[in-house]
Amino acid sequence: MEIAAISFIIGLSLVLAMGKSINLNNHHIDKQAITEWSHYHFSETYVFIAEVVATVLVSQTGISLKELKPNTQFANINVYDDFDAVAFVQKLESRLNLSIPDEEASKIYSIAELVTYLSHKV
Repeated sequence: MEIAAISFIIGLSLVLAMGKSINLNNHHIDKQAITEWSHYHFSETYVFIAEVVATVLVSQTGISLKELKPNTQFANINVYDDFDAVAFVQKLESRLNLSIPDEEASKIYSIAELVTYLSHKV
C-alpha cells in the first residue's frame, strides 16, 4: 500500500469504537437497499460510485445504511480501526481500478466528498 493510503487514513481519522468487534463474514449486504440509498442521496451521476462506497463500508463494518448520510464524516463512523481503513482504501482502489494520491486523499473527510472525488477519477 502506498503513502496515499496512509494519508487517506490520517485524513479520515477513522477510529474503532470501544468494545466493538467486527466480523466481516457476518455482514449481510442488501444490494437493493444500497441501490435505493444511493439513488435517494445522490444524483444519477454519482449513484454507481455511491453504491461502491456504501457496499464497501457496510461489508467491512456492518454499519447500518440508516446511519450513513452524504455528510457523514469518516471520523464519526466509530467502527473502524487503522487496519479497516487500509482495507477500505485498498478495496476502493481495486474495485474502481485507480489509486488515490496523497495530496488528494488527505482532503477527503465525508462520504459525499469521497463519492464526488471518485466519480471524477473514473
